[in-house]
Amino acid sequence: MIVSETGVLIGGVVTGPLFGWFGQRWRAQRAWRGALATAALVCLEPLVRDLVGHAIRSPAVLLAEVAVGLMMILYVATSTRTSAKAK
Repeated sequence: MIVSETGVLIGGVVTGPLFGWFGQRWRAQRAWRGALATAALVCLEPLVRDLVGHAIRSPAVLLAEVAVGLMMILYVATSTRTSAKAK
């Protein structure tokens, strides 16, 4: 398993701390660029997986991933606008 999932493990080691840092910056400072990048990556993951030959086979999972990414983008956009108006 370790050999077949090396790419996934390396990706997790790199992106896990990066997304954690983006989340901390969003929570502390409402730094929207990292939050938006994270949301966009969640939304676009099915497309990227398809391009590299590891397409998501379940239509429900594919749609859920895109829907969650879009909801994250909407949340970041509305929260950013709301906090900007409050200042």
